[in-house]
Amino acid sequence: MVLSTSSAPVAPNKDTVDLTHVQDESNLRDIHTAVTGLVAVFRVQLYKLPSIHACKVYELLCSHIKTHYTHGYLSRISVDIRLAVIRCFLELRADSSERVGLPDLHNNSKIRYSPYVYCAHRHSDDFSRSPRPSPRESPNIMTEGFMTLHASVVPFSETFSIYLNCLENEKDWDVLEILLEQLTHQLQNKTLILSAGSEIEALCSKICSMVSDRSLDPSKAYLDTPAKFTRSDYHGYLFPVLTALATYSNILTKNQQRELIRCLEFGLVSKCAKSCVTTLTVCMLEMTDSMMRQMPPLLGRLAQITATIAMATPMLEFLSNLIHVPKLYTNFVEDQYKSILAIALPYTNPFKYNHYTVSLAHHVIAMWFLKCRLPFRKDLVKFINKGLQNNVLRQFQESKSKSMTGGEDTTELHRSGSHSESMMKRPSRPHSLSVEKIPEDPTITDNEPTLQFHKELTETCIDTMARYTFSNCSANPSRSPLTEFLLSGGQSQMWLVGNKLVTITTSGSGNQSGKSSLCEKCLALCRHDNDSNNDEVFGNNGATLQNESFKSKKRHKSAAVVSKSSVNVEPLRPRSSIDDIELHRQASVEETRCDLDHDTDHTDNILQLGLKKQDSSSAHICP
Repeated sequence: MVLSTSSAPVAPNKDTVDLTHVQDESNLRDIHTAVTGLVAVFRVQLYKLPSIHACKVYELLCSHIKTHYTHGYLSRISVDIRLAVIRCFLELRADSSERVGLPDLHNNSKIRYSPYVYCAHRHSDDFSRSPRPSPRESPNIMTEGFMTLHASVVPFSETFSIYLNCLENEKDWDVLEILLEQLTHQLQNKTLILSAGSEIEALCSKICSMVSDRSLDPSKAYLDTPAKFTRSDYHGYLFPVLTALATYSNILTKNQQRELIRCLEFGLVSKCAKSCVTTLTVCMLEMTDSMMRQMPPLLGRLAQITATIAMATPMLEFLSNLIHVPKLYTNFVEDQYKSILAIALPYTNPFKYNHYTVSLAHHVIAMWFLKCRLPFRKDLVKFINKGLQNNVLRQFQESKSKSMTGGEDTTELHRSGSHSESMMKRPSRPHSLSVEKIPEDPTITDNEPTLQFHKELTETCIDTMARYTFSNCSANPSRSPLTEFLLSGGQSQMWLVGNKLVTITTSGSGNQSGKSSLCEKCLALCRHDNDSNNDEVFGNNGATLQNESFKSKKRHKSAAVVSKSSVNVEPLRPRSSIDDIELHRQASVEETRCDLDHDTDHTDNILQLGLKKQDSSSAHICP
């Protein structure tokens, strides 16, 4: 189908559009009707046989749109024709079996896939080699074979070439807006996009060049743009496409990956900063080699972004995931670590951010403090303490002073952030003037356990720095060899008691104990000690007996000579187990001995007293 018009075509201008040269294409209404009918035919024939009809209509629509950009048609009718065709192409999807489908006419949220049209050329070889089903086979097998024999392929690379043509030559903003908005969703269907081949690389290069072109004025380069359409609004349509393209990193070249990362870094100062940070997190995991050189300047750009509630989660998740990619921070110096801490410290304010954000910020600070080198930690301690003082401790002091004064703010201290963000709202009193400030989080001021939790987070961070500033010491105490022997193989359980972690470990012996109430390992250890002590005793006594016998033999002269050694050595008997009856008998014998000794002592005392009286009486009688 060829457009016929009496007016001469106008070549498209890449910078500006001259509205006086828009062609009068009112005689193209019949072509508009024909194209609209072809789009409807394609939607119907996609699910009917012969499937070659749908492929012929698809090729006809593609060639017609290319004619539009070749001749540069800019009238309203031509715009409507391009909108109808491009909308139809943007709705195409493919399933895991590479079958092409469109949204259902009765239910837009459901995709209906064609059993006859595919998006990949490799299926054509399989179709030609597939055997024909025999009439005796089951109906299901015959139906499957019949569909296989009559299947056709839609070359989706033609659609991608139309997209590139539109990005390059389209001058109407309505068409370009629809393409940029819907292309983001279509790029999520990887089966369909990968069937386009190398066209994805050309699309990435084109989008990056559109972002990097700082001389482009969108309000002058395109027709029918909104009022006060700025470059920031224009980039808001481009960055979501780059976000979707980042998932195709294995197809892009290294240069394209670096260009993509630079464009995302440029987007940190736009309205799409949140999605750009999220995409940079994906690039960090998918394009590690390309991110290595650009990581230090990227951290500097991130540190310059104002800390807001919307940016809290993407920024902290970026830093948290960066810890798990050591290849990216092996060459970091003190400035990079300070940039990371400068990003995370403002999010420790519990009066501005929620519980998850504050906890994740403390996690990031602690982990990066432990990841940095020992020579850097001493200076980082001062940096972190200053940040905690400005963002957390001062907030607690102001909150405490307000609670003591009944809610009246008696301090005039400014916080580390901007004046408008740092001032807190003062409760209004009747018949008095009040200054409006940002309201406090009621979950913090009214909930004492939550406030105590955030205080403990700060104290934990300070304790961590005090412990690991000068060395990487272990928090677990070292065990002695004896303790390790007794507890090896035992069960261990940990409890939180107050602010302490209590760990109890049982011995690794069996569950049964003997009469001595000792476990198997302790009983074996005691027996080993007893045996060693017995060996020492027997050895020493044997040596003593030998020496005594030698001396007695050497110094023997007569039976009247008494040796100097008068030690009576009793033979040692091996220890044996003692039952309860034997213990009771020995106890009774000891009690009897004690009674006898007591009676003997008492008798001796009486006798001595009688002798003293006798001496005194005799002394009195005999002067």
